[in-house]
Order: sequence, then C-alpha cells, then structure tokens
Amino acid sequence: TAFLRYAKYIVENGQLMNVDYMRYYPWGFENLVDFRLLSYVIADFYKFLHFFNSEVTVGYAHILYPPVAFVIGLVFFFLLIRKLFDYRVALLASLLLAIIPSYLFRTMSGVGDKEAFGVIFFFAGLYFFVSGWKNKILNKNLIFGTLAGLSTGLMGLVWGGMAFLVSTISLFVLISFVFLNFNKKLFNTYVFWYISFYLIMIIFKNYNLNNIIGTYFNAVATMALITGLFNWVILKYKLKSKIENKFNLSYRIFNVLIVILMGIIFSMIMIGPNFLFDQISQLVITLTTPFGNDRWQLTVAEAHQPYLMDLIRQVSWKFFWVYVIGSIIIFYQLARVLKKNVRIGATLIYCLFILGFMFNRYTPEAKILNGNSFFSQYIAYFGTLFLLIIVFGSYYFYLYYKDKEMFKNILKLNKKYLFVLVWFFVMLVASRSAIRLYFIFSVIIVVFVAYSGIKLLDYSLKFKKDYQKIATWVLLFLIFVSPFSISTLAFGIFDKGIIINHSQNSLNQAKFSGLSYDQQWQLAGKWVRENTPKDSVFSHWWDYGYWVQTNFERATVTDGGNAKSSLNYFMGRNVLTGQSETEALEFLKAHNTTHLLIVSDEIGKYPAFSSIGADENWDRYSWLPNFNLDPSKRQETRDYNVNVYLGVSPIDWDFTYNGELFPKGKSFIVGFFIPTKQVNGSNSIQNPMAVVVNNNQQKQIPIECIFTNSREFNFNQVGLKGCLMLIPSINGEMVNEFGSAIYVSEKVRKTNFAQLYLFGKAGKYFDLAYNDESQLPLANYNGRIIGPLKIWKINYPENLQVPENYYRDELPNHNVRSLEGRY
Repeated sequence: TAFLRYAKYIVENGQLMNVDYMRYYPWGFENLVDFRLLSYVIADFYKFLHFFNSEVTVGYAHILYPPVAFVIGLVFFFLLIRKLFDYRVALLASLLLAIIPSYLFRTMSGVGDKEAFGVIFFFAGLYFFVSGWKNKILNKNLIFGTLAGLSTGLMGLVWGGMAFLVSTISLFVLISFVFLNFNKKLFNTYVFWYISFYLIMIIFKNYNLNNIIGTYFNAVATMALITGLFNWVILKYKLKSKIENKFNLSYRIFNVLIVILMGIIFSMIMIGPNFLFDQISQLVITLTTPFGNDRWQLTVAEAHQPYLMDLIRQVSWKFFWVYVIGSIIIFYQLARVLKKNVRIGATLIYCLFILGFMFNRYTPEAKILNGNSFFSQYIAYFGTLFLLIIVFGSYYFYLYYKDKEMFKNILKLNKKYLFVLVWFFVMLVASRSAIRLYFIFSVIIVVFVAYSGIKLLDYSLKFKKDYQKIATWVLLFLIFVSPFSISTLAFGIFDKGIIINHSQNSLNQAKFSGLSYDQQWQLAGKWVRENTPKDSVFSHWWDYGYWVQTNFERATVTDGGNAKSSLNYFMGRNVLTGQSETEALEFLKAHNTTHLLIVSDEIGKYPAFSSIGADENWDRYSWLPNFNLDPSKRQETRDYNVNVYLGVSPIDWDFTYNGELFPKGKSFIVGFFIPTKQVNGSNSIQNPMAVVVNNNQQKQIPIECIFTNSREFNFNQVGLKGCLMLIPSINGEMVNEFGSAIYVSEKVRKTNFAQLYLFGKAGKYFDLAYNDESQLPLANYNGRIIGPLKIWKINYPENLQVPENYYRDELPNHNVRSLEGRY
C-alpha cells in the first residue's frame, strides 16, 4: 500500500515528494530511493490504462501490476533457460514456474509489493550476463555486460533481493577465474557488468568504498574483478610460466592468494582493523541465521527460518525428489570430463553435500536434524560443505602436480552447468534463511525439475526396446500429469502429477486469498476519514502503518519500513506493554500523536511487541495463550459444576508457591478448573484453580482473578496473580458464551494493552472514540481469536514532561536487540 499512496501522489502532483511526513511523524522519511522507481512505474502504468479507459483508477493499476510484471519476468526467464539449455527445458520450466504455489503469492493480483517487479530485473540480469559471456564478439560482450549491470542496478533500486543476483554472478565468475581456463569473453562481460552496476549504486544509492567491499557479496564481486584483471595481465605479458616455475603453484591460485592478501591489507587500512573479523562474522550469520539474529528480525513472520518440511508442504515430496535428482544430473554433466570412477565418486560427494545441506533443518520435531543440534549444524550443514570444498580442492591440486593431462580437462568444465549449480547454491542458502525467500528459491528448483523431465525424455528415445520406452513414458506421466493419487507412500511418487497438483493448489490459493485490509479495516478507515481531522497522527503497532497512511489518509508514527528502530521499541515498551498511561503519554506526546489504534491481531502478536519492548533481561516478554472448554471433562458434584479449560502455556516469569519454584519457560500451565455454583438463581464462579506442570508433576494452584462479561472477579486466595478471561467460542453454528479463555498473566495484566483493550477499562487520558465490538466481539472463531478494532482519542495533561530521549531515534541500550537470555 505504500507504493499505491506514492503512485497516487505522483499522479496528482507530477512527482514524488522529497520527504514523506506521513511516516515516522514528525520526523518524516527521506530515503525514498527504494520506493521511487516502482511508484513511478505504477503511476505510468495507470496513465497507460487510463488512456484507453477513463474509469481505470490508480488502485486498479496497482492491483493489476503484479501479474503483468510476472508475465514480463516470465519472458526473460524463458530466454535465460533457453540460452542455458534449450527451448524444451525453457518451456517446461516456464510452465512450472507459472503454477508453483510458492511463487504465486508474490506475483498474483493485489499483492503490489516489490518482488514481482524485482524479479523482472533478476531474470533480465542473468539473461544478459549469460548472453554476454556466450558471445564471441567484443562489442556484444560490452552491450550484454552493460545491460546485465543496468538490470542488476535497477533491481537494487527496487528490491534487496539484488544481493542474490550479485552473489550468483560474482561467485560464478570468481570460481571460473580461479579454477578454470581464463575466458576473455567472460572477463569482458563481467567488467562491463561490474562498472555499470556499481555506477548506478554510487549515483542513486550513494554507495561508497565501505559498501563496495564492506558487505560479503560486494566484496566477492570486487575480488572476482581484481582476480580476473590480474589473470588478464599475467597472460597478456606471459608471466604464467615464471610464476608457476618460481612458486611451484598454479598461477590462478597464486593470483587469488595475492588478491586476498592485498584485499585484507587494503580493507584494514581504509575501513578498519576489524574488517576481516566483521566479514567472517557476516558470512557465518548469512550461512546460519541472517534474518533471525536479533529481536526485531525474529518477530517478523516472513523472516522466520524455515524447515525443509515447510518447502515440501508447498511443493510435495514428488517435486522435491525430482528437483534433487535434477541437480545431481546437472552436477554429473559438469563432471563428465573426469574419469568414470572419479566422476561417480564426485557425484556421491555432491549427493552427500546436497542432502546434508537440505536435511540439516528437516523439522523442529526431529531429535537430530532440527537445525540446532550439533550434528545438524556442524556435521550435516558445515561438515558436508567443508567436505565438498576439501575433497574437490585436494583433487584439483593433486591433478595439477600429478596428472597434467587430466588437469587440462578440469580447466575445460562446462561453464553453463557450473553457473546453474552456483545459482542453486546461493538460492539454497537463501531459502534456508527466511521463509519468504521460498518465492525466489522456486525459480531455480523448477529449472531442475524441467531439466530432469526433458533429460528423461531424451534417454527414453535412445532405448532400443519398446517396453523400456513405454516404462519411461509412464514414469514421466506419473511425475508430471497423472490426475490420480493412489498412495502417499514411496515419497509421493503415486500422488497427482506435479503439473496437476500445483495447478490445483495455486488455483485454490488464489481463489481463497482475500484482502488483508478487510471489511473491518475498511469501515474503520471510512470512520477515520469522516470523523477525525486530516492532520491527525495515529500510533499503533508497526504492521498497520501503510494501511493507515494510504487508506485512513492519516500520518503514523510507525510502519512496515521499520526505518526508525527506536520507535518500535518505545511503542512496544511504553505504549502497549506500558505500566501506566503516563508512560505511554510521554512517548506519544513526543510525536504529537492524537489517536491510538489497537486491533485483536495484537493478541497473537503479543510475543512480538513484548519482546521488542522488553529490556535486555526480557522483563516484559510474554504471551496471551488460549485455553478451550472441554465439555467431556466437565465435573458435576452436589454443590458445584466444574468447567475444565485445556491448553498449554509456559509460565512467563519465575513463580514461587508454597516454597516451590516454578521456573519461567520450564513450568507449564496445562489447564484451569472453574467451579460454578447456583446462587440466587444464577451461576456464581467459585475459587478457580490452575493446573501447572513442574518437573513432570502436576500441581493445582489457585488463580486470583477471572474476567467475564466485562467484569473482573477477584478471589480471596493466594496463587497465580494473572487473570483468566472467558470469551465466547464459535464453531460453525455452535456458540458457547464461555467456550474459550485467554490467560492474562500477572506480567500482562497491568499493561496498557490489557487494561484499555482486553478489559475495556476507561482511560483517564484515553477516550474511546471508535469501537466495533458490537459487530465483532472478542471471541474464538473456529480456532482463531477475533475481536474489535478500537481507536482512542488522546488528551494530554498540561504538566506532562517529555524526556528528551523520545525526540531522538536512539535506543536506551543496544542490548535490547539481543536474543541472549530468551527462554
């Protein structure tokens, strides 16, 4: 929605603003470079459509842009795969990409984000680069290299996924320059790619020396350039023999060692002595948890580290194994220059690596392959990677010193297979880091599946026996187009064909995908536009910033750009988990906030904003667990009826009862007993109890508070000081007024979020201005918590003193981002 608002602004004003004061009010947001290009494209797309149909709106153009961008990107994808293989692989891969569910969400109508536009330049950059290095004419090397660089630069102005494109090209070129015959066409193409790409980055994104060599992928790109340049100089001036005779080392290896040494010395002088350690740390983070190494990143659902089963659920076991086999076939093709026994051994090593690299994060339930165990991290993941490097590195040196003829064959490895495998490795690392990157990982795995299918077809045509051909065609039918699902055994080989399965899944996904900005938000937005001043400023958790700015047409303090990190911290700490209204007002006043908005989504997001708002000791970190009434466990006695609510939730803080310590995160509430008694013709809640498990033993502990029917009932008993909030449950047409419950722990109970939103208490300085509770009450609806959207008008006391630190984008303690101490 940010792009929609910017596109509208461009259409209305002719150009984009220099500073966006609707964001991070009153500071504004100046760095619009990542939003500029796509916003202008959507605005121009609107003008194009509007020329033919005057009823077209900017919103319609914004909704329509992703599938249009997808088609353009698909054309470049087809051209790229055809350039690498042939038109048959390209056609099948394009079909598979068009229907794979993991690629759909970012490219279907209504998802007007960066990715759909960015992948156009991703495919274009790869296509032009491959076209350049495969062309024998210098002028075409220059043209295609420059076009590849421009495409990479334009991608960098749109989407951070540019790092994957730079990593793929630069790592492939570096490996080629170090281990293969020097290819002048590749060198020329790369030089023009490098120059044109970094010129765009310097001009439009203010890249400096630290940017160019201070991040791992840019450092690899620069290293590849210098290595290639030194190779060119050595060969041009015939220094190869002198170097190899003097140092008894391949000039390529000697060259790259010199480049590495010079790079380290230069960087330590120009950037600082910690450069090398920072680069190593950055590389380790990239290979392990690039999107989850602090609290801010960990709370973003799309940045969660996935498990292999997450991918398999999206693409099926059948697709998974076919793509794995495809990558193995391509590696085998790369190794064809080797002797048969060596080729088979090398392929087995590759199989071990690829399986270890993928299965090290198989599923969180696995005892060994869970991504965190010693075996999964250091044996399956890093171990197999180092094994691959050590084995092939050792073999390379062995051939150089012991078998010159075979060494010459190694230098002639087919670069197209190397390129595809490097691309795969980069995307494999990326896919392991964040679940949202399955979108771009889909691109390379469909290539492997398509290649497997066409290769299998080619093999079948070479068979002399008809039954062999027929058996192979039946296998192809089962893999790709079988409409039948016989069994889920045998790794899904008898499930529906990939094309049928993915088509149906993608169709259902698109059919049942709706607007996140749903009717509840639309009605609230209409009320805001009609009942609040245009200069109103809204505060809320960051997720809704773009919606409020674009659809409410009001300025916000936080939004999804998260460019001002202190705002999320103070919003989480002072406002939502704040212990008093004054604590919230101090921060809100610093940003001239007029309205506070909270919606039921915050119940599920409580761990996110409470962790971001917590101090280095996680003082406010908690959650709001759901417990459900189990009618089968209801107990009836002469005097009481006991309702039983079941669920599981760790205790959020160390708690002592009757001298026994119940440690945080290690003891669990597993249920509640709520006795009721008939008093004067109505049910009266008697002393409730919680069932807590500690050291594998169940204990019943009193709970001091029940909240129901907008009333708080406190019991004269010592125990858990939290409050169990009884809410309705709705399952189909079945409604139970007290069928579900939310446990509000002692830590959460006294927060502004609980007092204002959950318990609906009147605020001294927060006046409830909008509340749709009558249409959407807090309830458990088919297993999902739903509830009202509330907006408060803020009144500030005259004597309110605002601490100076709230006027600065500055965290009080940088340790608040650390994951250490979490339980």
